[in-house]
Amino acid sequence: MGKSKSKSSRNITNITQQERHVYWMLTCPDPTPLAFFRFIFPTHRIKASEKYKKALNLALKETDAEDLRNKFEEMKKLVNEARILEDWETWMQQRTASSRGNKYVGIKQGWIISKKHEF
Repeated sequence: MGKSKSKSSRNITNITQQERHVYWMLTCPDPTPLAFFRFIFPTHRIKASEKYKKALNLALKETDAEDLRNKFEEMKKLVNEARILEDWETWMQQRTASSRGNKYVGIKQGWIISKKHEF
């Protein structure tokens, strides 16, 4: 049997999906649900919502930095089911627009979608 690696000796390729989500949350300047959906590229709203909430809670528990704790506490206050649903709908519109085969340029909440026209 192979040796198990300690958490401190793991490299970036050996971290779990949940650890990647928490790391993203800790390093993202604006960890909104919409930004999180763009990061994980989900297909199911309920699972995406659960992953966001779990990553936010774990990041809050993991950090000792006061500024991050304040940011995550504020996000927990601002992010309710209505906000998650709104961000999900925006994400779905953006995903649909970016997957079209023809040229499309749209601006939605500061995010620019651009796709080359495919012939």
